[in-house]
Amino acid sequence: MHIKEYTNTEQEQNEVLNFLEAVLPESGRNLDAAAIQQYVKSLEQFEKVWCLYDEEKLIGTVGIRRLEEANCELKALYLYSKYHGQGVGYRLLSTALEEAKRVGFEAIYLDTISTSERAIRLYKAVGFEEIEKYKETIRSDVFMKKQL
Repeated sequence: MHIKEYTNTEQEQNEVLNFLEAVLPESGRNLDAAAIQQYVKSLEQFEKVWCLYDEEKLIGTVGIRRLEEANCELKALYLYSKYHGQGVGYRLLSTALEEAKRVGFEAIYLDTISTSERAIRLYKAVGFEEIEKYKETIRSDVFMKKQL
């Protein structure tokens, strides 16, 4: 398995689009095709996005997006369920946290849904703590923060 930085090529956009169409329902997130396409287009606004491949197959993503000068947000941490419990999600998360710290962010935030129990356990294991809602969103009901 290898992690590659997302560079927003047409091929990568298509790979991520196909990946999200498959992995989002698996993780309890039901977005229509137009919403997924819009999300893929929004990736170009992120500080960085990484893709995890098992040989040539895209199996996971993660990204960070600037919130304000000193803080960022963890985004797009998705992984096919068949890879859960193998340390792969931790590897993706660590990549994002290391980069956020390297570029000088002081804190990283995230929002998720309470049914993502495995992800929440992972976030807590690396030091995220639950906080009050920090942004308006209709999809998320869990909000977390980690000092870097």
